[in-house]
Amino acid sequence: MEFMVDALAPGFLIAVPQLLDGNFFRSVVYLIEHSEEGAFGVVINRPSDLMVADLLGSLGLVLPKVSESRVLIGGPVQPDRCLVLHREGDPTGGSRAITGTLFLASSQASLTRLFSSVDPEALCFAGYSGWGPGQLEKELEEGSWIPGPPNEDAVFHGDRDGLWDRSLRSLGIDPMFLVKGGMVS
Repeated sequence: MEFMVDALAPGFLIAVPQLLDGNFFRSVVYLIEHSEEGAFGVVINRPSDLMVADLLGSLGLVLPKVSESRVLIGGPVQPDRCLVLHREGDPTGGSRAITGTLFLASSQASLTRLFSSVDPEALCFAGYSGWGPGQLEKELEEGSWIPGPPNEDAVFHGDRDGLWDRSLRSLGIDPMFLVKGGMVS
């Protein structure tokens, strides 16, 4: 099976149950970018023990209106880097547009602007998930990931613990019958 470049991003990558890598076991990745040079995204269902306020404080940002939410572990690449997916909609403020309604911020100026607003609709990630040229395509051919359409409401709302199961079921897949390389017949 051959996958088209850019057909996957933005979108979901849902790990098959047999993907035992601790970074990706039962994970749902929001794939932000996919090209011939590689791919990157963030795991959206792996909360850490770190609070957003503490992470921003460690970056020297002391802001009055920081959410009480937890930082999500975006992946194993650069775990000390802070990335924020948000719906603020100001690409001129240092954020990059992913879709018409979803943006990515990482600069200190954009984080300050974003978290200075009242209750931003935003998720804070420590690190990200990355693949080199051809690596993701190989993993897809091996059956390690199931691609799915993006669901921005699932990115921002709902139970993170149940996201993997819900994402598979939204594609008509019962996780109990899923085996690496395809479905049980």
